[in-house]
Amino acid sequence: MLLKFVKDRLESFKNAILGLKDILSTEHNAWIHAVLTVIAVGLSLWLEIDYLKFMLIVLITCLVWIAEAFNTRLGNRH
Repeated sequence: MLLKFVKDRLESFKNAILGLKDILSTEHNAWIHAVLTVIAVGLSLWLEIDYLKFMLIVLITCLVWIAEAFNTRLGNRH
């Protein structure tokens, strides 16, 4: 049972990585999002902002990436 759980999680991560590769290879704006994500997280850590503000930045960043993933998935349906 535990082995199946671990195997399923590894498969899930593999699919997530493949999806991210697809986004980065097909969407030019995804590279901009990636750079801005690194900048936002890096500045947040460097400026030592409080936990709540950091979590809001992470949440908003995740929402942008989710929107980009939906855009990629829906845009590739021909």
